[in-house]
Order: sequence, then structure tokens, then C-alpha cells
Amino acid sequence: MESEGRRKPEIRTVTNKAMERSGHMLRRPPASRRLFQRFVTFAMSRFPTSVVQGIGFQSLSKDLFDRFFSGSFGPEDISRDLVDTQEVTERKQEGVEWINEFEVVKDLGMGSFGTVKLVRDSKSGDLYAMKVFDKEKLRNKWIGATNMLEDVEKEIKILKLMDHPNCIKLYEVLDNPENEKLFLRLEYCEGGQSMLFDAPLISRMNTWFSTAPFSMDQISVEPLSEDTARRYFIDLLDGLEYMHDNNIIHRDIKPENLLLTKDGKVKLADFGTGQVLSEGEDTIAFSPGTPAFLAPEACRKGQYSGRAADIWAAGVTLYTFLHGRSPFICANPLQIYKMIREEPIGFSSHLSPDCRDLLRRLLDKDFRRRIKMKEIREHPWILQGSAE
Repeated sequence: MESEGRRKPEIRTVTNKAMERSGHMLRRPPASRRLFQRFVTFAMSRFPTSVVQGIGFQSLSKDLFDRFFSGSFGPEDISRDLVDTQEVTERKQEGVEWINEFEVVKDLGMGSFGTVKLVRDSKSGDLYAMKVFDKEKLRNKWIGATNMLEDVEKEIKILKLMDHPNCIKLYEVLDNPENEKLFLRLEYCEGGQSMLFDAPLISRMNTWFSTAPFSMDQISVEPLSEDTARRYFIDLLDGLEYMHDNNIIHRDIKPENLLLTKDGKVKLADFGTGQVLSEGEDTIAFSPGTPAFLAPEACRKGQYSGRAADIWAAGVTLYTFLHGRSPFICANPLQIYKMIREEPIGFSSHLSPDCRDLLRRLLDKDFRRRIKMKEIREHPWILQGSAE
């Protein structure tokens, strides 16, 4: 009996290791997550129904609780079928950093989960943007019901489906399962973001229940001319129409996710919140996008049209181009949802009548009346740009 008692833990350990290697190991929720379950249950019971609906908890809750209570917390690693290169070597040679055959020229940006580096192919001399992620941080950071590693995997899948001049191109996924870094080699857009705001402030404003103080000057920039805004918007339409024709919803369209090439062409980027729909489908139930760019129907309980919500976000983006700020500004996302649903939107008197008309139709709070892609293409303000 004593020897049998000693063998049981050994058998369980071997089984767990085998499951872990296969990527299917189920783990008991850590104590911190068990406490989180209790907190969310308690918090939801204390929120008024209107608040719970406003922040989308009712749409999100089933997936969220299913994941937590089952002990399934997202992937431990990127699926092997998505990886192009499994041999990854980082080295420093004569003061220069290298990632495989790519020379690191400089850092382009740094975030909570890694960095973006400008790299040069040692053979061709071509420049690329190399995203370098810390996989452990991605596993431990949650957005709604998914961890960030799952969002990155979703982004990779969508990028591999697309090939369009107005959508950022993914060239290579580099991932050694023994390494805690994940590398994505992407098209480099020299022009950066289509509009530059106070990034740390905007980030604080986009967090739940933020009370970050701000002034209008901090969250406003110089508006674009109608001609420039129209050119950017037509590029956005080209990329978005391609995505919708291929049953892909972006779900987070905003100026920060529109990158500029050196010749001023706009490219859609950041597909981590995107969703691939079945043929003939158009309904989604929850949007993880930026609060100020959510459609009114996304701020209520229930399903809604993903394409119509993307068109609304494109309309808010065009408004931002032309006014230098979002139409919905508040440090508290709950208040932003109320503004989006109920408050009228004003437009600058300096804009042309055709421009104001298009904005009104893009930002119609009733998605059933909101302008469709075909009608946008035929709108006089858009046709004026096509004729130039």
C-alpha cells in the first residue's frame, strides 16, 4: 500500500508533463484568479443593470466565466502551424544587434509587452518592422475573456489571410518554443501613425473608470485639410472594403491604427481585436475596441452588425481627421458610452456641405439608416477625390 501511494503522484506528474508538451494541459486556476472570479461576481451583483449593459458585461460574461471556471486561460504558446521560422538567434556583433539575418537599426517604439524594432535584411537591404513580444507577459495579461497571447495569435491568423496594398503585410513569424520571445516581421511604414496624440494620456483615458485629469489642448491636434483627410479616408475604405468582402471585421478602427508609408499611403494595422465571420454572417456580440470609437449599438446589450460598427468607427476616424479630436471625449468610459448613445454630434462650420453630409450619414446612431459601403463610394465628397 505504501509503495502504491508513492507511485500515484509519479504517474500524475508524468501525465501532466505529457499533456503540457502537447499543449493541452488543464491547470487549476491560481489563487489570484479564484479571487478575481469572486470579485467579478460580487461587482456585477452591485452594478446597476444599465451600467452592466453599458460596459458589455452581459455579452462578455458567459465566455469570461466559462474560461475562468474551466481553468482554460488561453494558449501557452503560438500554434506551430502559424510559425514560419522556429530557429531564432539573437546576437551582438561589433556593437550591432542581430535577429537571425536581420540587423537591428534602431528601436521604433516600446510597450508593456515588448518592443518594435527597425531591422534591415543583410542580403537585400530591405527595411522591416520587427515586433518583439514577451510571451510570459502576454500570457498573464487579460483583455476581457482572452489573454494577450491569444489576441496576438488571432492577429497572426488574420494577417496571413490578407493581401491588400492598404493592409499592413506580415512577412514572417519567428518563434522558438524554448524562447520566451515571439517575433513578427512586418511591413515598415516610415510615416508612422496617421495622427499623433498624447499617447500616455489617451492610454489612461481608455482604461476603466479612469479619472485622469486632462485639458482639451492635450487631446487635440491640428486638423487635416479636407483633401488630405479624404485621401486618407479613401485608402481606409479600400482596405476596409477588402476586409469586409473577405468576412473580416476589424473592430478597432482609429487614427492610431492607420499607418502611413513614405509616400503617404494609409495602411490598416493592429488586427488583434479582429474577427473572421462565417460566409453570409455579419453579427457580433461584443466589441473590445477603443471606447470613444464604439458604435452606439455596441454600447447596448445584444448582437449587432460588425460591418456597420466598422463603418461607424471609420466615421469617427474621419471626424477626428477633420476636427483634430474625437467627438466623444471623457475620462470615464461609462460616460463616453452614454454620450455615444444619446448626445448629438456637432460639425465644424468650416467644413464643406458635402463633407458634413457624409459625416452625418456615417455617424447615424441608427445602424439601419447608417450609410453602407456602396453608398459611401458614390457620395459626392468621395467622388470629388476620385476625380482629382
